[in-house]
Parts: sequence; C-alpha cells; structure tokens
Amino acid sequence: MIYLYSPLRITAIRNKFKNVYPTSLGGVTHNIEEIYIEEGGQNGNP
Repeated sequence: MIYLYSPLRITAIRNKFKNVYPTSLGGVTHNIEEIYIEEGGQNGNP
C-alpha cells in the first residue's frame, strides 16, 4: 500500500500573499512562481 498524501496537513499563510490555492498533493507552494505579495495592508498600512 502506498500513501500519496496526508489529509491531516495544516498550513498557515499570511493575508499579504495572494494567488495561493493549497492542494492535497502539492501543498501551499505548488505554484510558487504565481504567488505574489500585496503591497500595503488592508487598511493602506505599509
């Protein structure tokens, strides 16, 4: 029997990172070249 992934994975990421779509097999950084950081905060704070 071969297990491909663990359904009990927990990951946290800050709100400033955009275009993050976690998957069961790839995790959070499967599309690392498409993730970007939003400039400024939600309230306009740097």
